[in-house]
Amino acid sequence: MLGGYAQNSQMEKLGSMLNDGQREQTRITVEGTKLFDNVTGKKNLKQMETFAGPGAELVDIGLKDSKGRAAPLTHAQLCSLYMHLQNADSREHLLNGGLTIPDAEEYNRGDIEKAYQKGQTVKIGMLTDSTGNPMADTVIQAVEKAMTDYDRSGSRT
Repeated sequence: MLGGYAQNSQMEKLGSMLNDGQREQTRITVEGTKLFDNVTGKKNLKQMETFAGPGAELVDIGLKDSKGRAAPLTHAQLCSLYMHLQNADSREHLLNGGLTIPDAEEYNRGDIEKAYQKGQTVKIGMLTDSTGNPMADTVIQAVEKAMTDYDRSGSRT
């Protein structure tokens, strides 16, 4: 037999399994693409460019670094912060530990590694309730106000 092929052999079964796996991967990719088309489709290219990465639009929601300078966020970082604030454990960590924000200039140049090396941990200033516990509502409101419709379409919880 040329090439060792035999009907119903282990090699034929292995080949069929690989083909089936490739077909399933393609099916999942197509379904996933359709699921996120309202955010990542061709009609949203301009919004995607301003959402994250080099040249992304920066939003100032009032966060300050340790030197008192504004610490703006990209829309992607804003959405990430919004989603973290929806989880009680994450919210507690952000209120007590802060949020590390990359250097906006380096980030916009595309040097993400350097941006995080130069980044700072920002303490999220909160109002406190009558017992002195921090209230996340103020920062959640600031984040929600700064979010665009495009941001909201990808951040549904």
